[in-house]
Amino acid sequence: MKIPEILIVETIHQPGSLASVLLVIAEAGLAIEHLTALRRDQGRTLWEITLEMDCDPVLLRADRLACDQL
Repeated sequence: MKIPEILIVETIHQPGSLASVLLVIAEAGLAIEHLTALRRDQGRTLWEITLEMDCDPVLLRADRLACDQL
């Protein structure tokens, strides 16, 4: 069973900043279902990223998406 998980992420306006977030998600083996910019101001963008996750390994994968990896 697949379940959606919504992440709210803020990135700086710098080439590659969103790409680094998406790389962490890809390395965790997660599929991005939807990506949208919620707000952009003062050199930063707030993103909503919807992931498609299997319900069994949710807790294991959440550990792999720690903020220190971004």
